[in-house]
Amino acid sequence: MNIQGSVSYKEKPIEYTRVSVYPLSKHVLTNVNGAFSFSNVPLGLYVIKCSAIGFKSISDTLELFSRNDTIQLDMIFTEKIMELD
Repeated sequence: MNIQGSVSYKEKPIEYTRVSVYPLSKHVLTNVNGAFSFSNVPLGLYVIKCSAIGFKSISDTLELFSRNDTIQLDMIFTEKIMELD
């Protein structure tokens, strides 16, 4: 099973976001287009967490219960926690 998706804020991709799959403790960083992917994820219940400097972390729960090839998951930051003057 593969999980792929993107991370954005106000419809703009966020690069270098840390995307984690728990309880597997797999981690990747998004690319310049805000895209990420995980491969060979076993069936089960997972929490996908995204964190980036300047944003409040976001998470979503995902249950993989069938052997589809790829799951698409788009994560959207809704709140900044700091701004630079």
